[in-house]
Amino acid sequence: MTPALKNKSIILLAGPTCSGKSTAGPLLAPLLTMDYVDVDEMIEAQAGMSLMEIFWKDGEEGFRRLEKASFNEVMNFRNIVISVGGGCLLDPDHLRLALQKSFIVTLTADPQTLWNRCSYDGGRPLARDRVSFMKLLEDRRAHYESLPNRIDTTRLPPQAVAGEIVRRYRGRS
Repeated sequence: MTPALKNKSIILLAGPTCSGKSTAGPLLAPLLTMDYVDVDEMIEAQAGMSLMEIFWKDGEEGFRRLEKASFNEVMNFRNIVISVGGGCLLDPDHLRLALQKSFIVTLTADPQTLWNRCSYDGGRPLARDRVSFMKLLEDRRAHYESLPNRIDTTRLPPQAVAGEIVRRYRGRS
C-alpha cells in the first residue's frame, strides 16, 4: 500500500445515482475486512422516512441538512466503506473532507444504463422522469469527471466492481 493510502481507512464510493455504489459497497467491505454504511440508508433510519418522503416533506434543502449531519458523522469512522448519494460531494465542504480523509472511488456508467437501473427503483427523488434525470446527469457531468478513481460499471458485474476497487485501493493500478 502506498504511504498516502496507509492513513486512509475510509473508502468512499461516489458517483451518479444508480451507478452501483449501494450494490458494490456491501460486496467490497468484507473483502477488506471493513464495515459498510450507506449514507442515504442512514438518513432514512434516523429520519424514520424514505428519501422520497423526506424530499416531499422538507424538500431538497431539508434532505441536504440531514445529509450533512450524517456525512460528517461517518467521516469520523475508521475501517469502513461508505456509499454517498449522487449529490453529496457537490457540497464543497463534503468534497474537501472526503479528499482529505478517504480513498474516493467514483463509479460511473453510460447515461442510458443509469436511467435503466433507476427506472426499476421508484425511490429516487431526483430520477422521477427521464428528461429531468438526463439533465441532472449533464449538469453534474463535470463534477463526476473531476473525481478520482473512476470505474465504468456499465458492463461490469458488482463482484468485478468490488474486485477492481480492492485492486486500486491496494495500489496495484
